[in-house]
Amino acid sequence: MTDKKVVVAGATGLVGNAALRHFGGAGGCDVVALARRKPRELYGARFVPIDLTDPAQCLRAAADLPSQIDAAKPHIEKEMPPFAPLLLRVKQDYERFGFARPHAPKDRDEGRRCLKQQLKMIDWYERKEQVVQALSLAREWIVSLMCYEFQIDPLNDANRTRVEGLLNGGKKRETSSLRSHWEAIDFHKREQLLNLWGGTGNRLSNKQTSPELTSLRNDVLHAGLDHRAKSTRKVLSETKAVVEELRDIALLWLYDKKVKHKEGL
Repeated sequence: MTDKKVVVAGATGLVGNAALRHFGGAGGCDVVALARRKPRELYGARFVPIDLTDPAQCLRAAADLPSQIDAAKPHIEKEMPPFAPLLLRVKQDYERFGFARPHAPKDRDEGRRCLKQQLKMIDWYERKEQVVQALSLAREWIVSLMCYEFQIDPLNDANRTRVEGLLNGGKKRETSSLRSHWEAIDFHKREQLLNLWGGTGNRLSNKQTSPELTSLRNDVLHAGLDHRAKSTRKVLSETKAVVEELRDIALLWLYDKKVKHKEGL
């Protein structure tokens, strides 16, 4: 067994697969291939499936990160001392996102903890001005919030589609199984959520105090290819406002009064 390890992220991509082929064929090191889908040829590497755009997978990976870094630390300090401080920085930056059980839709406490961790990820992206990631995760966070509220699996595509239909003001027949629960929720909580989500068919009032998340996310993902495209400064300020509004929503939906005070929220 070799002492050296090479981790290839994006092992199915053009560059990643070339690196996988090179290191796997060279010998003398343990090669780990990271990708959403298993590469057609592993060249002797060990495949670890992970989708870095999937919050649940990232939460699980971050939960395992501290122990893995601690195990690698002696080797790094001996063989590559300049990288030891970087390893510590990676641990400090990412271990805060760890959550070993992101899939517990029928356990409200577990669901709340998962959503709080995901909100930390969104906040982290926003502070680094990585708005594509922040806005994409923010929109999915709202869908996940409602899945946990309805006690349905947040990783089931059909469930997420139904929730999105409800938030978009879809046909009653398509969302009937969720609507009675939805209409029993406090008006203020629903109003705040829908105003941030955006759209015209789902408004409970004409009150609009925050940017429309769906519209802003679409503007960013369309890469400015619009006559009315927002300036970079405007996108950054509205993204910040969206994240602040998400925090307010989290206070209403996820925290008890005692916990709010304890966590400084």
